[in-house]
Amino acid sequence: MSTGNPYRALLLASCWLAAGAQANVCAPNLLINPGFEQGAQAWRSAGARVVAAGRGGGAALYYRPSPAEGYHTFSQRLSVQPGQTIDFGAWIRVHNVRGATGDNGASVYLQSFDAQGRFLEGSYPRGVSGSADWQPIRARYTVPAQAARVTLGVYLRRYSSGEAWFDDLYACVRPPQPALYPLGVGQNGNAQTLIEVASAQRVQVDSRLLDRQGRTIKSSSQRLQIDKRHRLQFDLPPALPAGEYRLRQQVTATMAPQGPSSEVPLELGLPAAAVSIDADGFTRKAGQRIFPLGIYADITSERHLARIAAAGFNSVLNYNYGNGKDPYGFSVVHNARDCR
Repeated sequence: MSTGNPYRALLLASCWLAAGAQANVCAPNLLINPGFEQGAQAWRSAGARVVAAGRGGGAALYYRPSPAEGYHTFSQRLSVQPGQTIDFGAWIRVHNVRGATGDNGASVYLQSFDAQGRFLEGSYPRGVSGSADWQPIRARYTVPAQAARVTLGVYLRRYSSGEAWFDDLYACVRPPQPALYPLGVGQNGNAQTLIEVASAQRVQVDSRLLDRQGRTIKSSSQRLQIDKRHRLQFDLPPALPAGEYRLRQQVTATMAPQGPSSEVPLELGLPAAAVSIDADGFTRKAGQRIFPLGIYADITSERHLARIAAAGFNSVLNYNYGNGKDPYGFSVVHNARDCR
């Protein structure tokens, strides 16, 4: 496990960011004793041994395969649930590692088994071969629905020879991405967005207000702690000229980059649309809230329209509707902008 003076650690951290190819550190780490500082505790490690040759001067797991001992992997069971996505990785150093196949090398893996102990699937990132100083290996894996047991391990590919050291392993549940719902302009004249999360997490929201030519009028970035849902308000600049604008937003969980985004059209100082979605998510027609409850059918005879109205529907989705007389006052829904 990494130890040493803080200036060296800071320098190494800077190098990792610059290189962009280092193993990520995530939290909380699901592994027990991930740096082997407690020896082989919590690991199935028969055939390997813990040595004082870690990445920063501490401990590491060392393995040199022997044909007489057979094939070994060194693993630990994880407490995870089906559907969860796991970020995992390890630091690996090798000396004279060779193999009989093209995928030889030392690596880390994550794999699943069902309730009967049958293998389901796994993730096996390409390993390190030859002779090399500490290298990060990382990957991502989504636990299948049938999984009852999930294990993380390190190993040398079958039929490989040489020496390998393993240190600073990690496995972390990747938090679910937050959901982003644009709500349009509220009664106070500012743009509103609803953010929902499956579990409490910290998110970052980046917003840009663009004019019709795509020029940025205003931008902002903020971090929020959200338990379940949060209504976010984007304050429009005062005395903003009438016209067409777009609010472009992206919400990102701080532990899970590349979150969902949305783009909201805003029409300021222009005649209101006949049909719109208000800040509470309701459909409005001619300024009044309605709940479009309709039926999708290519029928326009008065007999069928009467039956639809008698059943309590107030809308139809029918591209041929509206050409004749309508004694029932239906709204016709092609999409939200076509509702009339």
